[in-house]
Amino acid sequence: MGSFKHFADFFHLPIFWNIVKNTFLISVYSLLLGFPAPILLALALNEARSGAFKRIVQLVTFAPYFISTVIMVSMIMLFLSPQIGVVHFLAQAFGFPADNVLTKPEYFKTVYVLSEVWQFTGYAAVIYMAALAGVDPHLYEAAKVDGASRLQKLIHIDLPGLMPTAVILLILNAGQVMNIGFEKIYLLQTRSTSERRK
Repeated sequence: MGSFKHFADFFHLPIFWNIVKNTFLISVYSLLLGFPAPILLALALNEARSGAFKRIVQLVTFAPYFISTVIMVSMIMLFLSPQIGVVHFLAQAFGFPADNVLTKPEYFKTVYVLSEVWQFTGYAAVIYMAALAGVDPHLYEAAKVDGASRLQKLIHIDLPGLMPTAVILLILNAGQVMNIGFEKIYLLQTRSTSERRK
């Protein structure tokens, strides 16, 4: 029983169900936004005709994957800073209330999930682009002969070509639904708490 003591203590915490609920909601939110984003990016890049533009977009979207969590959180803090943050100035320019989102608990899930999407979309898009590269080119030739538009090619060739990869990745992501990173949440909360105390 001694080896299960810490589990029993955790299950009896007053905040246990709140922790489970928040973990589940953040994971589902991340899945809803993060799963379609790389598919859309891969499809858009597949349709890009300019090779230079395609390579630049791939570099810009793939680079955040290699940034450490600490640096990523620092960048998020700079982007959302009420003094020098880009998001703050854009909100003011478009007439939205320029709240300090770092001090608002209701914005925390959105900040976390959007930063995850930003960090991992480019990496996941590479997997989908590899799947698109494996689509039989004869299908595109046949569609061109039949007079198919770009949208029809996308719906009837590209999407079915992505489906096996998408289903596998969806299953793998759904299996991680109760497993979200501690480090970024801790760093964001620590900084948000210090901002509120100012």
